[in-house]
Amino acid sequence: MDSTTQQKSAARPARPALPFADRIIRPTQAAQMLGVSVAGLCDWLAAGTFPQPRALGAGRGCVGWLESELVQFARNLPLAPGKVGSRRRKVA
Repeated sequence: MDSTTQQKSAARPARPALPFADRIIRPTQAAQMLGVSVAGLCDWLAAGTFPQPRALGAGRGCVGWLESELVQFARNLPLAPGKVGSRRRKVA
């Protein structure tokens, strides 16, 4: 490294590395991620079981969730009882 490169790197403080970058997930994307409809998300919101969305605009109704909030919600969903998908149609 020459002295010019050393001076430039010394002038800029290093940014700390983030373990992940949280993305904003819109309602349609959130429903897709969780395998439900947007109406299903609204039902969960009304029941108080789903995280409150974050406002993305000044009073325009544009909302979203942090991806980490949705992942945490999905991880906290109860496990399905029994064997899922074990019912098969009987062929006549």
